[in-house]
Amino acid sequence: MKKSTGYFFIVLFLSVLSCKKTPEYVQEPYLCNCGNLSWAGASYPMLGVHQASADTLRPDYRRYHFSSDVRIEGEEKTHSISGWFVVENIAGGGQFITDLGAQQFSCEIDEYNLNGVPDTLKRFIPISGSLNISKAQAPGLSEGVTFQLTLGQIVDSTLSTGSISCSGDFSLIYTAPIK
Repeated sequence: MKKSTGYFFIVLFLSVLSCKKTPEYVQEPYLCNCGNLSWAGASYPMLGVHQASADTLRPDYRRYHFSSDVRIEGEEKTHSISGWFVVENIAGGGQFITDLGAQQFSCEIDEYNLNGVPDTLKRFIPISGSLNISKAQAPGLSEGVTFQLTLGQIVDSTLSTGSISCSGDFSLIYTAPIK
């Protein structure tokens, strides 16, 4: 009995020594330091950008995805922007335009807001705008993208009459399609 009581106190003593209080976890969003987004007149850093892999038969096809946290002061819940651009053939790079009549690229941008607004998800498409691509010369090199858009919101499958401005820039490392 004496022996087991001694072991008990040794284990208790060691467990007390091994416990320590750690500071409370504070979530910090990941920032890629890869670009900026201007949404409705305010500027925000990009949280992430990437290029979706393309078909090896279409080396000049590009699909870019991006996201940004656009929470304003006082908002505690998620408020973010995410979007994508598709260019079927970037050739040597350059400027691509879109409007309701001519489209050299496709785009959709979503605003997701959980801060007590009636519509938590809003979808936007470009009414007009431009997309500039500085094409990477080879896989593993940087590719730069800038954009300037006037967006219309899609409400019940119909383009609304209002508009919002959105612009930005980002860079990423070009990855060649997997064969």
